[in-house]
Amino acid sequence: MRKYFFIFLLFLSFVPCAFAVGCVSDYELEINANAPIMIGENEYYSLAEAIAKADDGDAILVFDDVAESRNNEYVKPLTSAVVAGDVYVAYEINKPLVIKGVGNGSNQPKINGSFLINLSDQNYLENSVTIDNLEIVHGYMNIDNNVVNEKFAVGVRVFDGSANVVNNYMHTISHVDDEQIQKNNLPLTYGLMLSRPLESDMMGGVLRYDITGNRFGEYHNNKDYAFSSPVSIIEMHEDLGNFAPAILNTKSSNFATELFNENKFDENNIVYALHYIGEDLKYQSLAVKEEFDVDFSKLECKKCSFIFDGDFLNDNIISVDVYGVLVFTGDVQNVIFNLKDKNAKVVIEGEKLGQTVINEFDNKNAE
Repeated sequence: MRKYFFIFLLFLSFVPCAFAVGCVSDYELEINANAPIMIGENEYYSLAEAIAKADDGDAILVFDDVAESRNNEYVKPLTSAVVAGDVYVAYEINKPLVIKGVGNGSNQPKINGSFLINLSDQNYLENSVTIDNLEIVHGYMNIDNNVVNEKFAVGVRVFDGSANVVNNYMHTISHVDDEQIQKNNLPLTYGLMLSRPLESDMMGGVLRYDITGNRFGEYHNNKDYAFSSPVSIIEMHEDLGNFAPAILNTKSSNFATELFNENKFDENNIVYALHYIGEDLKYQSLAVKEEFDVDFSKLECKKCSFIFDGDFLNDNIISVDVYGVLVFTGDVQNVIFNLKDKNAKVVIEGEKLGQTVINEFDNKNAE
């Protein structure tokens, strides 16, 4: 599905298990399971129980859809809710684990709820949590209880530590329109959100993420100039610190555009992936669809990268100052691009229509 790529980046091969503790080898998947969940030879009927009892580095194999009970002693300490008779659980993970779905054929075991990952212990700097091959269903639980909604707004929320989120299908329970979100002050939903705390035992350590092969459903709400998106990376916002130093899919920058290339998204999404800094939403990288109303003043850092998936057509001529890299996968009409840095670049894969022109960087008049 993703034929677009940055022509100036070198794509390196990557082994997903390279950063995971307890990766599951082929022979371990040949277990004859009587229970829906197993750790080694131990059987479980509750994922919450399996997570609580797992040791560091254990692989939790999920063979069937998970059905939890709110009366379960391992579910009670966690945030849970019931929607249409199904129990949803916010699974808290604070130790390195592999949670791998082992479905029959193309089926992925379904998890109702969300994963909240927080490997804040410095001893786990070289370890990670892996979420692999699951259908993760999350979203709004109760329009009158935002404490609960916040726990389920994100399918996989990584607060701290390294994580591998691969080959999953993430989507919300149902679509809620923007008017209802505004009226009830509901949080926006995201498939995957990555960040690091302002204060962390991991501070200064390089965290690693493998985010590949996932399929994301529809996340296209907006509220107060912010957007839902399948994937979001946030830094220097409220109690969040720098996301760097980090390596995502072997890259140390241009994260949103890397995510765009390595995952699949529902066609109704307007924003595919975003990586922003601070209260003023300055974008480090951004991948969007043609319906997105672009504010180029938010893309003025020299290392920022941007993918516009589709045609960018304007009836009137607009002028855009370019500090990083802008890629347009379709035609561009009536845009004057002014390169403001020696490394700035504009890539137009379609046609230059109307008055579209790219003015090269002028070192003599550099700002």
